[in-house]
Amino acid sequence: MVRRHAETSERERRPECKPLSVKHLGGNKLHNKCADGVPNNTFSGWDALVNGKNFDALQLATRTLWEVKTDDFDKHSRRSMWV
Repeated sequence: MVRRHAETSERERRPECKPLSVKHLGGNKLHNKCADGVPNNTFSGWDALVNGKNFDALQLATRTLWEVKTDDFDKHSRRSMWV
C-alpha cells in the first residue's frame, strides 16, 4: 500500500473554504490601507472571505490569512502601553 501526502488539492477542497475577494468591512480607511499593505496580499483592495468569515489579507502562496489590528495609540495612557 502506498501512502499519499495528505495535502488537499484545489478540486477536493470544500467550496466554502475557497477564498473569495469581497468588499472591505467596517469602512475604516486607515485600517484598510494597513491591510492592503500586507506583503504579497493576494486580494489587495479587498477582504478575503473564507468559510463565511472575512479576513483582512490573504497570502495565497503561503496559505496565510491575516487579521490586521489598528488603534489610535495617542488615546491611551503611557501606562496602558506597557505589557
